[in-house]
Parts: sequence; structure tokens; C-alpha cells
Amino acid sequence: MYFVNQGSYIEFVSFNVVSGALTSDIYGSHVACTLCFSFQSEYPKYTPLLAKILEAVPSRNNDKDKISHEKEVIDAANEVVDSVDRDELAKNFTLRSDPDDEEAEKIKKKMETTRDQLAEALYQKGLALAEIESLQVGIVNFFRSTFMVI
Repeated sequence: MYFVNQGSYIEFVSFNVVSGALTSDIYGSHVACTLCFSFQSEYPKYTPLLAKILEAVPSRNNDKDKISHEKEVIDAANEVVDSVDRDELAKNFTLRSDPDDEEAEKIKKKMETTRDQLAEALYQKGLALAEIESLQVGIVNFFRSTFMVI
């Protein structure tokens, strides 16, 4: 268990290497996972960790350069998408599991979590791409209206 004081929020993070469980209890107005970034170098393809990092990126909004911030969101989302074995995920959802088989239920639950993380990553990426497009169109419209040729 780690305790992180980040000024306007307090976060308790625990990472169980044996089970792979990553939990984060965050108190305050900001949502972030500071220690997740340090774990990323040790576990670069661990989807739950990358999903936590993606969850933290939008909250670190940089008002000065919104486009580069949205590109950070896209990069984090791409890391989550790349970490998911989509063939295995699809194969797992095509098979019916025995509800009495505990191991099969654990795998099913893990796959459902992975599916949800993949969907969230794609959603965040779509939002970021739309925001970049909106910002770029806004800049073009600003210049057209400001420097209109008479």
C-alpha cells in the first residue's frame, strides 16, 4: 500500500504483483494514479495498469495546450488497445462457459473487465480525436473571421 499526497488530493494505491490486482482509492477533487506511471516500466503490457493510467490522463488537463493534451489521451488509449489480445477476447466471448466451473467464471469475469477497458479506451480516444478536430476547426474559423479579405 502506498500513500501519495498530491496537494489537492490524497491517493492510496496498492498493487499486488502475485494476483495482478491494482486498486486505487482516491480522495479529493482530482483523479490520478501517480504510482501507475512508475509501475508501467515494469509491466508495460498489463492492461489494468494501462487502463488506470488512461483514467488519470484526462484529469491532468493542460489549459495552455489542449491539442497536445488530447494527443496524450490518444497515446494512452492506444497503449490500452495494443495491450489487449483482441483475438483471445473475441474467442472467449464466442464460447459458453459452465456456470459451475469456478475457473471458467474467473476467466469470463477477467475477459469482461478487459472488454470494458478496451471499450473505455476506444471511447476516450474517440472523444480526444473529436476534441482535436473541434479545436482545429475553431482555430481556422477564428482566423477566417479575424483576417477576412475585403
